[in-house]
Amino acid sequence: MTGVAVVERPERSLRGKLGGYTTVSVIAAVANLVAYGSWLRVTDLHPTVANIAAAAMVALPTFYVNRRWVWRLRDGGAGRQLLPYYLFTATNVTLSSTFAWFLAGRQASDAVLIAATFSVYATMWLLRFVFLDRFLFRRSRVGPPR
Repeated sequence: MTGVAVVERPERSLRGKLGGYTTVSVIAAVANLVAYGSWLRVTDLHPTVANIAAAAMVALPTFYVNRRWVWRLRDGGAGRQLLPYYLFTATNVTLSSTFAWFLAGRQASDAVLIAATFSVYATMWLLRFVFLDRFLFRRSRVGPPR
């Protein structure tokens, strides 16, 4: 009986990973906004709780798409990578919510709130890419690709 050969695609270049990561991030941001708006519209959740719920919903598919499509990982290591990924996501939501809460308490304008939230997300977006590429989804540099 002949087994099925699995052909691994070669690792993407840094530019390729950044481009794929950006695409996934844009789609995830839209999905997050839709989920957030839906939570607000159909429930009585506080906006902060709705934001957390939306982020938690979108994080899992985003994790798998990044892992498989952007970093081209197909092995069974996803289970041990999921918690660090969710912790990074939770840190992102916590920081942006804390900044918004702090600035809102100081009567900051909507423009300042939006700029601060965007700055947190942009910074965390870049840090997440580095975290995923250099640590969480790093392929072994010795031996065959994972």
